[in-house]
Amino acid sequence: MPKCKKSDCREPALPYGKRYCAAHKAEYERKQREYAEMQKTLRKCVVCGNHLSKTRHDNGETCCGKCAAYHEAFDAEFEKRRAFDRAETVEALKDWMRQYLDGVN
Repeated sequence: MPKCKKSDCREPALPYGKRYCAAHKAEYERKQREYAEMQKTLRKCVVCGNHLSKTRHDNGETCCGKCAAYHEAFDAEFEKRRAFDRAETVEALKDWMRQYLDGVN
């Protein structure tokens, strides 16, 4: 019979589930319930509706990491386009190319 997953425990594991003994299985389930309750208290992302991570929630952010990365990339691309539109001379276009296009002289 397999032993409990906990390294300091030598009790036999229950025949079903995650290979915990009865005491550690109760502790595992308690932690799972606490985590589920904590997830219910977190805010949701204003863009996609998924729960924010605890760190983002505690920092007062309103956007999840995936949406924040998307918006950051979108803003960078928008700034690149605006800089191109502002370049009116050949020298300004060369400067834009040096700044935004890698490997172009």
